[in-house]
Amino acid sequence: KVSLIDAQGVVMDLPAGNADSYSFPVITGMGVAEPLSTRAARMKIFMRLMHDLDAEDAHHSQDINEVDLSDPEDVKVTAADPKGEVLIHLGSSDFLDRYKVFLAHIQDWRRQFQKVNSVDLRYDRQVIVNPDEGPRPPKPAATRAGRAGSR
Repeated sequence: KVSLIDAQGVVMDLPAGNADSYSFPVITGMGVAEPLSTRAARMKIFMRLMHDLDAEDAHHSQDINEVDLSDPEDVKVTAADPKGEVLIHLGSSDFLDRYKVFLAHIQDWRRQFQKVNSVDLRYDRQVIVNPDEGPRPPKPAATRAGRAGSR
């Protein structure tokens, strides 16, 4: 069931009318059954994420289709990309800097790997491309952002 949730974690029913008129990311990883304090803490992370992505007049939040808040130590976003959505692991801080790494290197990764489904940017000086796929032999490749590899 789709519901609206406010910045304090209060879940609200959708008003009657056209639900397609909303233009913000879908939030996953929390539900109505969780305590309000848990939802409020996760919404605080969401608000910080959106603020960070729009800092420096960047407006990157408009490129985000979905935010997974199930693990506060690994905030995951699904970014709309002309060549296909990409799941991005952003960790728990430095959201804008990590997203900028994604933007700066996504075209290189797309040339290097057959398909880019996900990118893990949680680690300093290391990027892991396609960490959410099953185990594969690693294909390390150097990038300016750090080491990229496919598992």
